[in-house]
Amino acid sequence: NVTDLGPFVLGGRIIVFNRKLTPDETQQAIKRINNIKNVKRVEEDMLMEPNVANQINNPKEQWPLYDVNPELQYQDMLLQSTSEYYGAGFYNYATHTFISNHGKGITVAVLDTGYVPHPNFISHLQPLDNEGHFGYQFIQDCYSAGECPKDTPEAQAALAPRPDALETGNLIDNTSSSSWHGTKAIGIIIGQNINSEANLGGAPEAKVVPVRVIGKNGSWWSDELAGMLWAADLHPTIRNPHPAQVINMSLSGATGGCIPSFQDAVNQILEKNIVIVASAGNNRGEDVQYMTPGGCKGVISVAALQPNKRLWDYSNAGKMVTIAAPAGSLTTSYKGNHYGVDCIGEQCFTYSIFSGTSEAAPWVSAAVADLLSANPTLTPAQITSILRKSATPFDVTRVLPSGSLIKDNCVKMLRQSQFGVTTCLADDTGMLNIAKALELVKENKF
Repeated sequence: NVTDLGPFVLGGRIIVFNRKLTPDETQQAIKRINNIKNVKRVEEDMLMEPNVANQINNPKEQWPLYDVNPELQYQDMLLQSTSEYYGAGFYNYATHTFISNHGKGITVAVLDTGYVPHPNFISHLQPLDNEGHFGYQFIQDCYSAGECPKDTPEAQAALAPRPDALETGNLIDNTSSSSWHGTKAIGIIIGQNINSEANLGGAPEAKVVPVRVIGKNGSWWSDELAGMLWAADLHPTIRNPHPAQVINMSLSGATGGCIPSFQDAVNQILEKNIVIVASAGNNRGEDVQYMTPGGCKGVISVAALQPNKRLWDYSNAGKMVTIAAPAGSLTTSYKGNHYGVDCIGEQCFTYSIFSGTSEAAPWVSAAVADLLSANPTLTPAQITSILRKSATPFDVTRVLPSGSLIKDNCVKMLRQSQFGVTTCLADDTGMLNIAKALELVKENKF
């Protein structure tokens, strides 16, 4: 009743039971396997979901690029206040100038749902080979990859990793629309601003390697781990000819803490001086220390901010949040639910609002690419320090159940998380300020 799917990227095997086990049966199976001689560790493979929040009605101005845009007025309904739009400092409103470094020479791997060949960034995708492939796919079952019916038997559903991370759509049973989540994240990093409708990314001269690990059902941990190690050119059997200097992971799972296998992979990647950026998650204020990968040591974990420098109510928090960044702006997208099927032609490549900590993370990945473009010798620890030292303080006003206002580093409405911890931020957690961060790099103040 067990199918061997093949080797696990960190050693050992991936096995699948041919029927769904109950939680008790799963624990019994883990216990029995753990008792086998020479078995080091057994972990249940589980699905994670991309961190998409509900889209908001927002003007097309790309406010996260600005340091501040006084021409735009943002109304906070909870605080009943109005403020200017505050962004991450890629563009100086007063001087009308961009930052001097745009990610040139840096490769960013985006572990997500893949890509579509959007004209606003296709020129800056890193080719895998001379056959028109970009990146790699690591999705272990054919239904999740969109290549077989849902009722395909487990023993026949296994997929091997293969070249090209083309995103085909993740519509499930016509109950929702495809998110084009990976295409949106890529646009935040390397959008080229090709026309008046297009967006500009935070590192438009960088290159992106797409890695498809999220399918219709989310993503399996084992697929994410395989994608992470491949992005860093650490995969045991599949070489990446263009290893990333930055890995963006706009996904998370509430796992009660960083999964040991993820921490193992993170440690290997950090040893190669590769930076990992992950979204903190959209669990409405849960503590990121209980999330994977955002709660893993050494990962830059990113919370999401509104235009008035306050955390979005969906954003997770906690003292392991490294930095907060804007969320809720224009990026690349696709019209239709199935790539090349229900929409054909250039008119299918569109733009839409992206939101959630899924958007906040690629803004930080873009900023990291800009920093590395200025100084390629920076280590992950140095970059983390630079981001925190240069961060702009943000508004920590929150509303108590009584309706009164209070300012403290907890930011969120007063409540207990599902893990029993009130979620507060570290006192020095601030908002991404790439202009100030570049100043520190150029002055060697890190």
